[in-house]
Amino acid sequence: EVKNSYIETEIQSTLIRYYALTLTSRTEKTVAYAGTTGMTSVQAAVDYTIAHKDACTLSEEVLVTLAEDVRENVTIPAEFNGTLNLNGYTLRGYTTALDCYGQVRICDEQPHADLTGKELAAHGKGTGTVTGSAPEYGGGIRVRSGGYAVLESGQISGCRAAANFSNNSYGGAAVCADSGTFELTGTGVIRDNKSRAGAAVYVRSGSSRFLMTGGEVTGNTADSTGVVYNNGGTVQITGGSIYGNKAQYAGAIYSNKTLRIAGGESPVQIYDNTASVQGGAIYQENGAVTLSNVVLHDNQVTGAKTADVTVAAGGAIYQYYGKMTIGDGTMIYGNRAVRGGAIYQRGGSTSNRPNNSIRMLGGLITKNKAQMGGGVAQYPEGVASFQLVRGGVYDNRSTLSGAGNDFYSRYEGTKENYGPDSSDILPGVT
Repeated sequence: EVKNSYIETEIQSTLIRYYALTLTSRTEKTVAYAGTTGMTSVQAAVDYTIAHKDACTLSEEVLVTLAEDVRENVTIPAEFNGTLNLNGYTLRGYTTALDCYGQVRICDEQPHADLTGKELAAHGKGTGTVTGSAPEYGGGIRVRSGGYAVLESGQISGCRAAANFSNNSYGGAAVCADSGTFELTGTGVIRDNKSRAGAAVYVRSGSSRFLMTGGEVTGNTADSTGVVYNNGGTVQITGGSIYGNKAQYAGAIYSNKTLRIAGGESPVQIYDNTASVQGGAIYQENGAVTLSNVVLHDNQVTGAKTADVTVAAGGAIYQYYGKMTIGDGTMIYGNRAVRGGAIYQRGGSTSNRPNNSIRMLGGLITKNKAQMGGGVAQYPEGVASFQLVRGGVYDNRSTLSGAGNDFYSRYEGTKENYGPDSSDILPGVT
């Protein structure tokens, strides 16, 4: 009996050890690599590269590579300067997926040839993706002061932010530049994200920046304003395409500070965006906007004509306040709205007139369509100026007789409607 009791105890002990080993094995499953070292979490891989930089440097870059789909929130510390390779897998945050204080290049590439290991050699079956849902800012990525995040390939998709707020003070479903810099380049894509404001990118004030040198912003929806929402920072676009996005105001870009769009060898493309109220592509609330070598085409405001003459306006551009310069290489065509097929100027009081202006130094505004002002329309009770220095505004169409094919204005008590073409230049347009 004593012997039997001893045997039974041994068996139980073996079973306990067996199950313990099984649990340990599951816990230590490799989900990411720091260089070639397997890690049980992406955060562990990021932290390991900081402590063991030389061991994690491959082909002259510090490298973290996903080995499977993973769900966790990851912080990129200020000490980190390296690459996160999505490797065909998905990083899904419980809230913000990547909170960035350091320097990170995000890509979706096959692993380096010198990496080893069964899991590392495997490549995910889908597009490498960052996704998440945040209560306030940045469901996918939030870039803090001193941080710099670059999406070079792969996508930020399926993100949500600020669902419970009734104003535009919060947002950035995919990305929030929060005193840091976010850059979209290469073949990176921001698609199918949703929030009240800044469904793709929300740029906060001060040193917050969004730089776009390539890539695409497409299929995003802002319940209120701006798929790209610039709330006091800087947006600079020199390449890439923004298309197929939707909002109530600013189907593509809202800005109240600094917006510069200047294409390089190829023009920036902004097209097929839709707003239901104002600004099919761009809504300028204030600040300065500079456009050159950019094509804005086939954007539209879908709202119907109402007694409020400031809505259903600005098929491509709606300017509320601020200064805008349109330069060489800018093509604005095929856009539609009830008022101002291409551009609508809202304007303000007489005292603000110098600050409510568009100066056209080059480019073309042509073949746009509206009921009133196929090319440019101005708010009848506002004060704004449109100065045509160089370039052309022609072959636009107003569907209402005498409502200005190219320009429509009732500025400073001048006659009620512009004539059928741009030959009737009155004080609002020079």
